[in-house]
Amino acid sequence: MIEQVKSELLYVLKTTPKIINNPGKLSELSNYSIRSASIYQDSNSLSIALIVYSLSKMISRAQLHELPNWKGIYPKMMAEIEKAKNDLESDNLTDYKIHIKNIIKLISSCDKNIKLYVDKVLEKAKIKKGSKIFEQGVSAERAANLMGISVWEMMDYIGKTEIIDKEPIRSDAKKRLQFAKKLFDV
Repeated sequence: MIEQVKSELLYVLKTTPKIINNPGKLSELSNYSIRSASIYQDSNSLSIALIVYSLSKMISRAQLHELPNWKGIYPKMMAEIEKAKNDLESDNLTDYKIHIKNIIKLISSCDKNIKLYVDKVLEKAKIKKGSKIFEQGVSAERAANLMGISVWEMMDYIGKTEIIDKEPIRSDAKKRLQFAKKLFDV
């Protein structure tokens, strides 16, 4: 794993528990993760961005806190975040990925009646975060593939926004060349 990506993932994993009750700050933190995902096209950053974005949406819906099993899921989720952070710090990527999958399962298992809502939030998060990657200059097809969605779904969303009208983000040629060399270990 690229050291910069690891550092940013650790920042998100350390920050999330501190701001868990603030959906706005969670959403901002999710956007921070998307920056890494768009630069390094890293699936770990994407997973974290989706988790944090989904948490922001769930926390903003007061009815989730009233669910009987939310009180049981919340501490498990916080424990999984802590375990993921610890495993990432010790470079145990296998267990780190297991904890990330467990967090996603916990998000999806909030309640039988809410499961459809959570699944919808996760799907919308993928589309929204894919559009953020596209906004950073990654091709629509690549952004959709990274998020596991169809180009049509993402382009439908992008067409309803002003993303396409914005001036593209450009980095200088030297930075792009350095990045390309890192990708191919040249």
